[in-house]
Amino acid sequence: PGEVRGYLDAHLHVMFFEAIGGLFHCGRPWHPYGVAYALPDCREVEGPNGLLAPVQNFLNYGSPVHVHDTVGWPTFRDWPRPTSLTYEGVYYKWLERAWRGGVRMIVALNTDNEGLCEIYPFKRPGYNCNEMDSVRREIRNLYELERYIDAQEGGPGKGWFRIVKNPFQARRVINQGKLAVVIGIETSKLFDCGLRNDQPLCTAKQITERLEEAYELGVRQMELINKFDNAFGGVAGDGEVLGPIVNTANFLDTGRFWAMETCQGHQHDREQITQTDIGLAFLPLLQPGTLPVYGPGPHCNKRGLSDLGAHLIREMMKRGMMVDPDHLSAKARSQAMTLVEEQGYSGVVSSHSWADDRTYARVLRAGGIVTPMAGGSAGFVERWHFNRGVRSKEYLFGIGYGSDMQGLAKQGEARNGPDSVRYPFTSFDGVVLERPRSGERTWDINTDGVAHYGLYPDWVEDLRMIAGEPIIRDMLRGPEAYLQAWERALGVPGPRCRRPIASVTARG
Repeated sequence: PGEVRGYLDAHLHVMFFEAIGGLFHCGRPWHPYGVAYALPDCREVEGPNGLLAPVQNFLNYGSPVHVHDTVGWPTFRDWPRPTSLTYEGVYYKWLERAWRGGVRMIVALNTDNEGLCEIYPFKRPGYNCNEMDSVRREIRNLYELERYIDAQEGGPGKGWFRIVKNPFQARRVINQGKLAVVIGIETSKLFDCGLRNDQPLCTAKQITERLEEAYELGVRQMELINKFDNAFGGVAGDGEVLGPIVNTANFLDTGRFWAMETCQGHQHDREQITQTDIGLAFLPLLQPGTLPVYGPGPHCNKRGLSDLGAHLIREMMKRGMMVDPDHLSAKARSQAMTLVEEQGYSGVVSSHSWADDRTYARVLRAGGIVTPMAGGSAGFVERWHFNRGVRSKEYLFGIGYGSDMQGLAKQGEARNGPDSVRYPFTSFDGVVLERPRSGERTWDINTDGVAHYGLYPDWVEDLRMIAGEPIIRDMLRGPEAYLQAWERALGVPGPRCRRPIASVTARG
């Protein structure tokens, strides 16, 4: 099949409803009994007017006490919205609108967070907090959703939602006008390989066996790390107000706080609380074993890529998988990029702006692809300009985005101005898009922002209103750039390709 066109989201959490014990998130992408069950009244989880859900209220509204309407279908008065972090945003009909509006490829990342799960008191019967158990359950749900959409469209293989296991399948799917879905993983204890008091909780042999299991399930893209240090290396950490909270969870999970130090150079991790921030008056309150107060920034995690992390990357390269350095510490991601560069390996993607400018340039020079965090459209345009400026002339340049929707990440807010989106508008392949409507609610990106996934074609149109046709041309090459990087990872001839075709190509 020839060159593909469309938009790429390389970082989407379709099945997050299964995470954190199964009762943290309200709603799900589909339900066999229909939309009223998939997008329900969230009173069961949140209580009347949402008053029994302090954690969800804090994440969604910035306060543990926030009176709001919990009803989803058919009114949707208070959710979804760009700041709705614990409500369903990827209902399959919304995903279908995004596909019809030009999205042709997504990476469905399966995830959980054991630390959050352990402290959250409510769980579905039979659910535990093991992250890999959640990942397996979420992957099963992706296949179930594929079958469900097939059933709506006339039978097996007829649906627009197609799980793909190699770039050749993806090309066929996209050129048929359907949505190619790549399965990925982003979690803190990948393959149960955590740390405890600096001791890894897994071996190289176990890593290889568990990677092979994931590969058999269809996984083709992975990050090594998410929120906590693990056996593969150090984490970039969270900054601002979340930093101390996540760092405390890192201590509970690993027995150590992040080993942040003042670092030199352009690469660094997220900034942490310092003595200046906390104030000398508060220093006596910090007893041994409490949250550390770091020296002046910029901050770098001392922990780099471990031998087990290097082993995992080598095993991924043997299988032609897409390696994502996001969330690794500055030291670890630099070491990871050196590994892939030494192999002339193009199968690398930075999927959602959790690295740094130097890493993005190295990814592009290696023949990989960068898909910045979507967020606000004006900010995304700036990242497009940067990546275009450091692109490699040896490889096709295309850009995707990482929505991180349902990854506890806010979406793009409304941007209403003289260059706002004008409805109706037409997608790149001629589909006319009106304001999306579900039940009794109609959304408008100019006033509602990216309230749910169905508004991503409108977000792309907003990019066009700001930056014109050049940004659209580069975004339409996003899937092609990803597939060419993946193909080179499997040994398809291309610039600087030095590796033989991976043995896994014959296995699909």
